[in-house]
Amino acid sequence: MIDLIYLLVVVAWRTLLGGVVLLGAHEAAPAIYDGQALPGLAQLAAAVLGLALIAASWYASRQFGGGAGTELLLWAGGAVGHIAAAWAVASSVAGRNDWLAVAAAIAAATALGTHLGSIRLLRRNANAATLIGPSQPATTEPQAPQAIMAQRPRRTFADIGGMRDLKATVLDAIEPFRRYASPKASPHDANGVLLSGPPGNGKSLVAEAIAGELGFAFIKPSVADLTSKWINQGAEEVRKVFDAAIAAQPSVLFLDEFDAVARDRASGSAHAEDHKVVDTLLTEIDRIRRHRVVLIAATNHPDLLDKAITRDGRFDFRIEVPNPDLEARIEILRALSAKHGIDVSQETVEKVAARMQNRSAAFIEGVVRRVRDASAGARTADLAAFKLADRATSRNASLIPASGDKLSNLYLPEAVAAQVRSITGRLQNWEAIADQGGTPPKGVLFYGPPGTGKTNLTRAIARELGDWHLLNVNASEILADPRKFKAITEKASQHRPCIVFIDEADELLKERPYSANAAATNEILIAIDGAQAATPEVVFFAATNNLEVIDAAAKRGGRFEERVYLGRYSGVDLENLLARNLASRPACAMDPDVTPKAIADVLGECAPADAIALLNRAINATFIGDTRRPLTLRDVAESARQLDAA
Repeated sequence: MIDLIYLLVVVAWRTLLGGVVLLGAHEAAPAIYDGQALPGLAQLAAAVLGLALIAASWYASRQFGGGAGTELLLWAGGAVGHIAAAWAVASSVAGRNDWLAVAAAIAAATALGTHLGSIRLLRRNANAATLIGPSQPATTEPQAPQAIMAQRPRRTFADIGGMRDLKATVLDAIEPFRRYASPKASPHDANGVLLSGPPGNGKSLVAEAIAGELGFAFIKPSVADLTSKWINQGAEEVRKVFDAAIAAQPSVLFLDEFDAVARDRASGSAHAEDHKVVDTLLTEIDRIRRHRVVLIAATNHPDLLDKAITRDGRFDFRIEVPNPDLEARIEILRALSAKHGIDVSQETVEKVAARMQNRSAAFIEGVVRRVRDASAGARTADLAAFKLADRATSRNASLIPASGDKLSNLYLPEAVAAQVRSITGRLQNWEAIADQGGTPPKGVLFYGPPGTGKTNLTRAIARELGDWHLLNVNASEILADPRKFKAITEKASQHRPCIVFIDEADELLKERPYSANAAATNEILIAIDGAQAATPEVVFFAATNNLEVIDAAAKRGGRFEERVYLGRYSGVDLENLLARNLASRPACAMDPDVTPKAIADVLGECAPADAIALLNRAINATFIGDTRRPLTLRDVAESARQLDAA
């Protein structure tokens, strides 16, 4: 009831002054009418009326028992505009659109008017606003565009540790825009900053820091603000966002997840409404270049953007935001550890930061939270705690092989077994090995005739390593789109430790002068180099039947520098392989003269896979219905003959 009385008083007062809005005489903010400052006399009258309203509120609260909780309603209306610096546009109950002078607290409150229907400003705290009215009402009709809010940026590059090269590049690009602070400044002939890079690496932070460096209003619409489920309304939403940026100038307009609204029209996934949105974006980007607005967009997938949007003249600056460098990782770890109440020594911070090369800022935060949650009340964390948290954060159980032969179940010739032990040992204990001057493997190439167990051995090594992930490369997919290999290496980096296995690498890594797939080979070699880190937990394995056709650049140091030959078995090696296999078939009846050595003598030289297949064929030939006779050497010889004939 008392709010209604206040509201009626406010409406009458506003009508008397022709729509002037007063937040309270105690506020230093000037009253604004139609965007122009009121004459001094009108301001004085407004101030006097404001004091009168405050006195009336106090008197009413005493008379009607409102007590200390009663609040003076100074203004009521619906937010329909945007906040820029310390101003907001709103539609009042008296039917006018007014500028509201508000304090910086509201300028930073991005929720104001975005999803709520109305506002009331209270005497109790005129530096803020209480939002009333329903949240987005349920309806089957398209709604009027919601307000797009401008914020006062809270960050500058001083808040971003490290990343010196990135900051220098960005500062150089935005230097001409500093003059936009002057209302008389003419627009710069270049505009549009496209930020790209892996997810979780701080593109949004960089965009806000740009606004902070320039001292401009920061407008960050959501994807929902730029799209609509209603036909033809998406383009209108886009125009509304750009209108807000122009009204708030000088401003920075930041379009995050840009690929969601600027998808290539030539792609098969784009439909008619997408085309309209992109067409509108093209028009609005051109229009905004005539105003004091800096346009920034961010995407994890620049290759998905429409080519007409990303060309020079629309986005003149294309900057990749990489994952944090060492200095930045140290700063992030130090800040997050303090935030979560974790005591950690500087030495530990530096060691953990070194291990997290190619990790995103979001991943690092996830690790710190796991350390906090696992501490069980302890405030101190050591390197071991961070290692465990790192593994847990990156773990993806679906990529860790849980089936197939274990390394201990495979028979390998002694020379091969020694190489495999060295590889697995250096991967499991790479830190201790490095401290003693050794180096872990970066790339391993298995080569030899078909059927010698190259694929099986790779999987067995992954199982031996325990919690290592295994990513298999599909050669046909990479040949169709070489860019997919980079996506694989990025996934491997997210789920370290990881083995990336290129099976049948002949075509993917073939000598480029003689290959029709040289472009794919180039992409693979570049991606391999980019995935190498101080922490050797992304390792590339490849298998080929023809070592001589593999490109020399792939075999050089730092790539597939460790090579293991897997050949056909004969003599003792074949005998031992057969003995191990026969031992796994205790119920198999055999003539007394059928021994592993006798079978090996019949076979002579044989690939391991062929030897096992031959033995299976010979044993299966002894079955007659549901009964069987003992295996004979004649069965083995006949099986060998059939295998040769095939």
